[in-house]
Amino acid sequence: MICPTALDYSNAIQNPHLNFQDPELQQGEPELTPFGLPRPWSGNFATVFQMHCQQHDWAVRCFTRELSDQQSRYAVIHHHLESAKLPYTVQFDFIPKGIKVNGQWFPILKMAWVEGELLDQFMFKHLHNAKILRQLAIRWVRMVKQLDATQMAHGDLQQGNVLIVRGNIKLVDYDAMFVPALGGQKSREIGHPNYQHPSRTASDFDVYVDRFSAWIVYISLVALSLNPDLWQLVRAGDEFILFCREDFVKPKESLLLALLVTHEDPRLQLLAQLVEKLLSLPLSQIPPLISLARQFEPLLNLELTQIRCLKDYVNSQLRVKLFEQLFSAKENTLTKITTVTAKINIQSNEKEVNDLIELLTALNQTPAATVEGETTTTLNENKLNNLLDLSTALPIVPWLQNSTKPSSSPTKAEMESVQWFQQAAQQGHAEAQYTLAWMYAQGRGVSQDLQQAARLFRRAALKGYAEAQYHLGLMYIQGVGVSQDFTQAAHWFVKAAMQGHVAARQARINLYLQIAEQGDVQAQYLLWEMSTQGETEITQPLQWLEQSAQQGYVKAQYTLAKLYEQGDEVERDFFKATYWYRQAIKQGHFLAAKQYFRLWVSRYQDKIKFIVILFLLLGIFIVFYQYS
Repeated sequence: MICPTALDYSNAIQNPHLNFQDPELQQGEPELTPFGLPRPWSGNFATVFQMHCQQHDWAVRCFTRELSDQQSRYAVIHHHLESAKLPYTVQFDFIPKGIKVNGQWFPILKMAWVEGELLDQFMFKHLHNAKILRQLAIRWVRMVKQLDATQMAHGDLQQGNVLIVRGNIKLVDYDAMFVPALGGQKSREIGHPNYQHPSRTASDFDVYVDRFSAWIVYISLVALSLNPDLWQLVRAGDEFILFCREDFVKPKESLLLALLVTHEDPRLQLLAQLVEKLLSLPLSQIPPLISLARQFEPLLNLELTQIRCLKDYVNSQLRVKLFEQLFSAKENTLTKITTVTAKINIQSNEKEVNDLIELLTALNQTPAATVEGETTTTLNENKLNNLLDLSTALPIVPWLQNSTKPSSSPTKAEMESVQWFQQAAQQGHAEAQYTLAWMYAQGRGVSQDLQQAARLFRRAALKGYAEAQYHLGLMYIQGVGVSQDFTQAAHWFVKAAMQGHVAARQARINLYLQIAEQGDVQAQYLLWEMSTQGETEITQPLQWLEQSAQQGYVKAQYTLAKLYEQGDEVERDFFKATYWYRQAIKQGHFLAAKQYFRLWVSRYQDKIKFIVILFLLLGIFIVFYQYS
C-alpha cells in the first residue's frame, strides 16, 4: 500500500469531522498557515499536523512511508513508556484506521502536543547565558541516565526531536525508539547525520544507540557555555547546533575541531580530544554519558586562569608522587603540592587529561548549585585560592615560557580558523582579537609573532576584555613582545582585577611584592593598602607602610600618623603621630596640617582653656583698672 503525500494529508485534514475516526479529532480544528491551509511539520517518515480540540491540543503524525511492522512496534513502545513513566516522553496512541485519504483509511499517531522551544531555538535564545546552558547540560545528563536505567534509547536525539518546556526536556518522534522488546530487530532509521556516529547502521539497534548523539549534544552545550562565539563561527542553527556530519567523517579537516584544539581554554581542547576519542570507538563501545560528564562538571565552575593553574599541576613530571600524596596525606595537601610541583615541560596527552579529571574530583569536597534535586560539584574555594597563590611558581601561561619554540607547521583547518578569527577581529570583536593574539603567541595556524600578539592583546584589552588585560600585563612583566614595563603591567592587572579576574589580582600582588622589595615606595604603600582591604594576606604589612614612609612617600607618612593617633594596628603614640604628621606637612599635605592642629588642641585642651581663661581674666582686670 502506497502512503499518501503530505499534500494528500493536508487536503483530508481540512475536513476533520469526515476524515478522522477518533471522536476528539473529529471535533478539532487544524493549525492553519496565513493562507488558511493546515500547517505541516515534515519529518523523515511522517508529516505532523497540530489539532486544536476542546480540552487538549494534539499532534497528529501522518505516515508518508509504509513500515510493515509499524503497529506492533508502536504497541511495544507504548507499553514500555507506560511502564517507565518517564517525565521526558509524551502520551500517544497508535490508531490503525486513523485518517481517511481519498476514500482509504491510513494509520496515524495521536500524540499530546507539547508547547515548547526546539533545542536549537532555546540554545540560540540563551546563547550568552552560560548558567542556563550549563543547567540544561545537567538536565540532559540526568535524562540520558534515566533512559539508560529503563533500558531504552530514543534512536534519533537531535535538535528537531528535543523540546524545552519551561526549562525541562521533552522528547518527541519515537519512530527510531529502542525498547527491550524490540531486541534483535533492525532500526527503521539511523537518525540525523549531524548527530550520529558515521559508522552507525540499521544493525545498531540496542540500548547503546543514543550514546554518541547524547555526547554530541552535551559537548555542544558545554562548549557554547564556555565560548558562545563558536555558534557564529561555524554558522550553527540550521540543521546542527555545533557539530555536523563533515566534522565526524573528516575530523582532520574540521573547522570546529580546529577551533577547539587551538583554543586557549584547556576545557575546549579537552572536548575536542573527547570527540576524536568517541569517533575512534565503535558505537557499541562508546561509554555512557554519565560515566564522565559528572566528573567534567567541576571544570565548568572555574575561571579560565584557575583551569590553567590546575592543568599545570597535572602536567608536572612528578604527578605520580603528587597523586600518591594527594590521596594519602592527612596534613595540608596543598603544601605538599608546592614541593612536588616543579617546572612543567611535558605536553598534554590522554593520560594527563584523565589525571586532570581525577585531580579535580579528588580536590572537590563541597556541594554547589542544585538543579531540581541534582547536586553538581565544585572545588573548595579556599583550596582554589591557595592554588592561585602558587601561581608565580607555575607557568600559568605556557606560551610565555616557551616563546622561543614555535609550533609545528599549521594544518589546513588551523589556518582556516585563523582566517575566521581575523575577520571577526577586524570587525572589532574583542574575544576574536584575544584568541587571535593567543594563536600568534603560540604559533598555531600562523607564524609565531609575539609583537603582533601583543598588539592584538592590547586592542582587546582596550575594549575591556579582562583576559586580554591580564595577558598583556604578563607580557609587560616578562618583556615578551613588548619592552619590559612594570608600570604598564600593574596598570593592566588592575584593569582586569577590577572586573573580578582572580589571577590578575594575584599577579598584581606578586608584581607589587617584587618591586616593593626593590625599594619602590608606592608599591610598598599599595601592599599595605591592599592588605587592609582584604585583597591579600601578606605577612607584616605594617613594615611595608613604615618603609614607604621612611623613604618619604607622603601618603604613607600621613597614613602612619593616623594609625599612631588612633591606635589602629599599633600602640597609640602621640609623639610618633605628631612626628609623621610633621613629615607630611613638610611636603605640603593639607590634611596632615589640619589633623596635626586638631591633635594638639585635643591633647592640650585643658591647658589651652586655662590659658584662655587666664587671658580673659587678665583682660577684665586691665579694663577694670583703667576705668577705676
